[in-house]
Amino acid sequence: MLYVFHVDTGRMLTFEMSKALEIVRSLKETIERHHGIPCASIVLLVSGGEVLQDTQRVCNYSAGTDTNPIYMFSKSVLDARNQPAPWPSIETDNDLKAQVDKCLELPATYNTVVTRSLLAQQICEMAKEEAKTCETLIHEQHLQQQGWAAVVANMEDSVMEFQERVSDFYRRYEEHRQRFTEHMEILSAFDHDLKQLSEIPILSTLMENAASRPFGNFDEAYVDAGNTANSTSSGSVKTTSNSEPATAAAVATTTDAEGTTSSQGEEKAVALAGSGSAEQQQTVSSGISD
Repeated sequence: MLYVFHVDTGRMLTFEMSKALEIVRSLKETIERHHGIPCASIVLLVSGGEVLQDTQRVCNYSAGTDTNPIYMFSKSVLDARNQPAPWPSIETDNDLKAQVDKCLELPATYNTVVTRSLLAQQICEMAKEEAKTCETLIHEQHLQQQGWAAVVANMEDSVMEFQERVSDFYRRYEEHRQRFTEHMEILSAFDHDLKQLSEIPILSTLMENAASRPFGNFDEAYVDAGNTANSTSSGSVKTTSNSEPATAAAVATTTDAEGTTSSQGEEKAVALAGSGSAEQQQTVSSGISD
C-alpha cells in the first residue's frame, strides 16, 4: 500500500501500490477524486522538505510507507471558514456511569453478579478500544510533527537558497561598484570613440550587399579556396591515372624481355644436351669395335 498522511486533519490515506509507478500529478487527481481535495491546492512533501514534482514518478522519492509516509498539505484549508475536525473524533461515553450506578442498586443475588461481570467485560473492551484509539492519535500526532518538520526543512532550504542568491547579488554589486570609475570613463569617451571610428575609411566593395548578407563578403574567398583545393586533388588523380598505362607498358616490356632470355637459355640447354648425347654414342661405338 502507498501511504499519504494528511497533515491538516491528521488522517492517514492509503492507495494501491500501482500509484507509486505513476506520476505525482496522477496521485493528486486520485486524491481529488476520492477525498474531494482540489488537485491544485495539494502540496506533497517527503521527510527532509523535498517537494514532489508533478512530472516525476512517485517511486522516485523514498517515501510512502506507514512509518515514512508522503505528507500532504491542502492550501484550500487556509481559505476555509470552518476548519476540518481532527481525525478520528473521540466522543466520551457518559452512559457508563449510569450503568454502574444501576448495578450498585441491585440486590445481592446471583443475577446481580452476572450483570456486574458482563458490565465489567464491556468496560474492559471499551477501555481497550480507547487505548488503541489513543495509540493511533499519538502516532498521528507524531506524523503531524514530522510533517511540519518537513515544512520547516523546506523553508530552511528556501531561506538558504535565497541567502546564497543575496550574497551573490551583493558580490556582483560590489564588483560593479568598484569598477564604477572605469565604466564612467568608458561612457565619457564614447562620443570620442564614435568620432574616431567614423573617420576610418571603409572600401565600397566591402559595403556591397552588407545589409542583405551580413559577413557574407568573405564567402567568395572561402569558395575560391575550396575550388582550388578540389582542382588540385582532381589533378593529382588524373596524373596518377595517366601514369598507369606507362607503368603497365613498362611491366609488359620487362616481361617480354624476361621471356626472350628464358627461351634463349632453354635453346642452349637443348644444344648442350644434344652434343653430350653424340659424344656418348661415339664412346660406346669405339668400345664395341675394340
